[in-house]
Amino acid sequence: MLISGPLSGSDIRMRNPPLEKTLRLLGHPLVIGSVVLLLLNDHIFRTNYPSSLTGKLSDFCWLLFFPLILAIPLSLGIPGRVRNQKEVVLFSSLSLTGLVFILANTATSFRRFFEQILGSITRSEFRITQDPTDLVALLSFILLWQLWKRSKDDKDPYKRPLPYLIIALGITFSLANSAYTVQGIECVSTDGAELISSAGWRDEIYVSNNGGMSWDYCAECTNQCVSTSEETLVIHPEEPAIRYRYFPGERIEKSEDSGDTWVAHYDLTRSRDARSAFYEYRNGVQLIYGPFSGAIDPSSGNAVFAMGHDGVLVHNVNGDWAWVVVGEFGREGRPLPSSPKELVGFLYGEFHLSILFGLLSIASVLVEGPFTVRKIAPLSIPWFTFLLAWSLRPALNRLAYSGALAVFLAYSGYVMVLLYILIFSRDFIKFHNLKFLLMILVLGLVIFYLPYLLWALTWLPSYSGASFISLSMGVAMIALGRRICPFKGVED
Repeated sequence: MLISGPLSGSDIRMRNPPLEKTLRLLGHPLVIGSVVLLLLNDHIFRTNYPSSLTGKLSDFCWLLFFPLILAIPLSLGIPGRVRNQKEVVLFSSLSLTGLVFILANTATSFRRFFEQILGSITRSEFRITQDPTDLVALLSFILLWQLWKRSKDDKDPYKRPLPYLIIALGITFSLANSAYTVQGIECVSTDGAELISSAGWRDEIYVSNNGGMSWDYCAECTNQCVSTSEETLVIHPEEPAIRYRYFPGERIEKSEDSGDTWVAHYDLTRSRDARSAFYEYRNGVQLIYGPFSGAIDPSSGNAVFAMGHDGVLVHNVNGDWAWVVVGEFGREGRPLPSSPKELVGFLYGEFHLSILFGLLSIASVLVEGPFTVRKIAPLSIPWFTFLLAWSLRPALNRLAYSGALAVFLAYSGYVMVLLYILIFSRDFIKFHNLKFLLMILVLGLVIFYLPYLLWALTWLPSYSGASFISLSMGVAMIALGRRICPFKGVED
């Protein structure tokens, strides 16, 4: 039988059963759910609730959908005359994905090579966390294999656009999962003659010849910084009994008996101070606390730890600890807001919370007694919105989703509280009452905002303390406002 005329896209696709099956599976609820869960885990769960579970959840999700994306070019490249073409396509896709995943988590040289390939293609910086325990996520292949086997072949071509959206989102989230901004000094090592440190996958090399107490940029250096520490253990090259182990963001411990006993030597836990938060705001980075790696200088005996944007932390043979600046990265001397514009920009979320608190103060002062559910229930909604936004601590989470959510909630609170005032307290919105209402608004804004200003200028030591003072003073002002309110009928 002869077929006249050109083949349509559907006709061509019907000649490719593996491609048809792949597109159908990309629209499967489990595959769609894995892409959505990858997004939520990478940008919300893993950021706010770091744990071994959230660390591996993304790998399970990625290994469930990415082989299907890879199966598309494979189904186009493997000819139809190949026996069991569909099974060959799936096996090839799983094998290639699994091989890259295994090597990236077990072979340091391959991981670095793969990071540089991705960085060169996308012109971005990439970092793949090497963790052999992540190989447990390969169990996702079993589920994918079962989905493939149970997926029925259909004579009609699959024309829904959803798989193409999943392809785009899957590739985007796969790259976003590995792309990262420069995290400061991530590596420190020694070649026996000098200490070497670097920042980023491009390896901006810095060298030290005095045990890590000062560093010079080395533009002509071609050698890469390769950490000699295994995981979080640093061993003295000449005295193996002396060892350090570190827990990022928590502490550094030392052992002088080959690890039989350990003594905590440096406490790394600290509250987020204003200088660090403003540094994040000004530079558009999110500080991740180290150590990232460590090394012991054989000439001086100093232990040196890579601390990201904080530079390096040095423990000398006399037992003293010192924070040292490396290039542009250093913990000491970080600036504070130097102008009203910088101050308001830094406390952008708190400023909107202060306005919302002022409006809530007006609404709360105008509630007539006796209290009833009809009066209190509508007001509790904007109050709940305010408290939720307040609990997200926007100045400390400017680059996280919680910071953006806090501002969104504040804007939502504006609408809700204004509607409440117009509906339930409109009888008091009169010209001769505006002076008192404006005073409540301004006092509520200033009283709530002032402690945050003092924190931003380091006059208050902690953000939590500033938040407690703001809310306590604000509630006290509302109570006082209700007692002195001159409007007739406003009484407890």
